[in-house]
Amino acid sequence: MPPSAPERDLRRIVAELAGLHGDDLAAILAELGADERRTVETLLHEYKVGTSAVDAAPPVQDPMFDATRLSPWLAARMRDTHGVTPHARRTLQACAARICPAPQPSAPTSRIRGGRSSSRATR
Repeated sequence: MPPSAPERDLRRIVAELAGLHGDDLAAILAELGADERRTVETLLHEYKVGTSAVDAAPPVQDPMFDATRLSPWLAARMRDTHGVTPHARRTLQACAARICPAPQPSAPTSRIRGGRSSSRATR
């Protein structure tokens, strides 16, 4: 007997969950009730996805970006620790660093060229 429509829909959703980053998956599972979570975790094991471990990628250095060039909403999401997973925050920050890089401090220019001052001394 083929699976029912709700079972097919659940399996389709679980297939999408299996492709998520570990901390995104953990955040979603944390919102489920105990029975729902157990059902989803059982189906996730078919994809050999660990649900208890968060991705152990090394932390990314804070990318430098110019927050003044971002919308206030987006800038807030990059600082937010609630509602945005660490992986999503790192992804947003890396993207902002590519699109809106922070201005680099300019190297100090020398006022003396060839042993003489570039400004004229008054006598």
